[in-house]
Amino acid sequence: MMARRVLLTFGLANCGLALFDLTLAAVSPASAESDNHARSMKFEDCLGVIHAAADHLGIVPVDVADTALLRIVRFPVSDGSVVVICSRADEKIVVTKTDDRCGAEVEC
Repeated sequence: MMARRVLLTFGLANCGLALFDLTLAAVSPASAESDNHARSMKFEDCLGVIHAAADHLGIVPVDVADTALLRIVRFPVSDGSVVVICSRADEKIVVTKTDDRCGAEVEC
């Protein structure tokens, strides 16, 4: 499934998310409607994850929010969406896989 492969790419060591490897590998295609994974990360590093994922996947993320303190993007994938949230204030990255499809359940 495409969304599962997208989630697994966030486990790439060069993106700084090696700790996600085990949890993301455990996400099954028949999982609940959404899956959240969060960890501490500097804001600039989180922005780098978004950029690296976009380059690696060849998917342009849809900007949901882009401020000095928060960046939220949605990667539309064949079986839903992957949302990446970067928070400067919390120094956190949150990656969420949802079944919401761009253009159907959410605006993209």
